[in-house]
Amino acid sequence: MQPITWTDFWIIFVTCALTILACRVLPLFLLKGKELPKRVEEALGYIPPAAFAALVANDLLTPGMFDAGIWPAGAPLVASVIVIIVARLTKSLLWSAVAGVVAYALLTMIVLYSASRCTENDTSFGIDCEFCVSLHYFLHSRCSGDILTNRV
Repeated sequence: MQPITWTDFWIIFVTCALTILACRVLPLFLLKGKELPKRVEEALGYIPPAAFAALVANDLLTPGMFDAGIWPAGAPLVASVIVIIVARLTKSLLWSAVAGVVAYALLTMIVLYSASRCTENDTSFGIDCEFCVSLHYFLHSRCSGDILTNRV
């Protein structure tokens, strides 16, 4: 495969820029001063929440998320449930974000603490050795490994 030339790069770049500009600006000029039907306005109102939900779901639900067990995969899911509850109660984006960050941090600390306490015969908190081994590999694949004591 040959590297792309500067001429090809600029042709692709300008074409993409013009396409994006046309998709975003042309509707503004074409629809300026015109009123859309009520059903179209209502349908367009669902686009931002749907796009946001797709982005969040893409980060929360990934293939292989349960490979390391239920605890590491459950932390973001539990934190998202907490965010939903806080958002419903307070109707505040700020408090929802704060609750999500705090919940995720606390749950991650619990998972890290559980992993650092794992020994070969550990059955406390219903944790068995298989969980410890899978959690150990999960955390070492995501961290530098300095956080954990290598008892597994």
